[in-house]
Amino acid sequence: MRDGGGRVAMRIYASLKPVIAAINGAAAGAGITMTLPMDVRMAVHRAKIGFVFARCGTVPEAAASYFLPRVVGISRALEWVAAGRIFRTVSHVRNR
Repeated sequence: MRDGGGRVAMRIYASLKPVIAAINGAAAGAGITMTLPMDVRMAVHRAKIGFVFARCGTVPEAAASYFLPRVVGISRALEWVAAGRIFRTVSHVRNR
C-alpha cells in the first residue's frame, strides 16, 4: 500500500518524457518531495525549500525516503530530514 503522493511520484519517475519542476516561492513537505522524481528541478532566486517532517512529527511522504538520498546522497538527505530546516536558494550570478 502506497500513499497517494507516492503513487504520483512513481508515475512521474516512470514517465518516458522529461519532467521539469519549477519552484517559484516556497516548497516544503509535499511541495518539495513531489519534485524529487523529476528529471530537472529549477528554482527562482531566494525560493524557500524545506524537508520539515521532523518539525511536524511526521515521516517523509511521496516516496521521499527513496528519492532524496538518490538526489543528494544519504548523509545530506539524513541531515536535511532530521534537522527540518528551511533553505533559501541563492543565485550564482553576480551583479556587476
